[in-house]
Amino acid sequence: MQDYLLNYLKYFFFFSLFITHSTAYPQLPPLIGEALGERLGGRITTQKGAWILQNTLEYIKAGEEKELIWAAEFAYGLTKDIGVELFIPIFLKNAAAEGISRGLGDIIATVEWKPFVNGPHSLLVMGGMKFPTGDRLAIPLLGTGTFDIVFNISAAHYSNNWYAALNIDTLLTTKRKGFKPGSVYEYELVFGRAINFMNKGSSKLFINLDLTGIYEKQDKINGIIDENTGGNVIFFGPLISWTRKNLLFEVLFQGPIAQNLFGNQSKFNYTTFFSFTLIF
Repeated sequence: MQDYLLNYLKYFFFFSLFITHSTAYPQLPPLIGEALGERLGGRITTQKGAWILQNTLEYIKAGEEKELIWAAEFAYGLTKDIGVELFIPIFLKNAAAEGISRGLGDIIATVEWKPFVNGPHSLLVMGGMKFPTGDRLAIPLLGTGTFDIVFNISAAHYSNNWYAALNIDTLLTTKRKGFKPGSVYEYELVFGRAINFMNKGSSKLFINLDLTGIYEKQDKINGIIDENTGGNVIFFGPLISWTRKNLLFEVLFQGPIAQNLFGNQSKFNYTTFFSFTLIF
């Protein structure tokens, strides 16, 4: 049986990292505000009528399983507090002992709302659906084959010197043809400091530490638990964010500091992540 925790991790590293690097603030330095419309590496644009395009490349290694994934994310600001978003992952290489697969993954569509802003503090709430566009019969699989509900809540603090954020993600799965993937719960903590924050130049650099924890419930097939699925893993590593004018670059590297995977599953080695964001 395929290791489903790795399959869900594909989406949660992509999907949640778009959120947690920042939520949305009302008061940012002019440079970051100009670049990303009151956000730094977050998802929602607080500029009505503005588009954000984010391209991401991620590599995950877990024993013999190796995955190289590219994703495009399109966000549009309906108002200064409400946005919509489409997340499209493409597996450039999905390799395991059983074989290699490539192709479209499961697409996620969301609506996001910023209900609270108070000085440097902010809150972001997001809800949406994951669609079974990835090939469930591919080996290794490219999707879960189910329509799933996605929910996120993110809180952030931003000052001229420091940045901190807490992100909580939930993927509530549904049943299809007797198969019920385990629901997934994820948290992420980011804490960082601006480098040369007094610099009035055209760029800004943040050095962050990122802690990510993921727990997946076990899958069920016709009501029977698949013992070789589910478990939890905690990752830790540096996140570097650099912005200039209307551009943002981010690089992340994380290794597991704890993992408890049920049954016979491949242990995670590391994950690395690069993203490029443009607002227009």
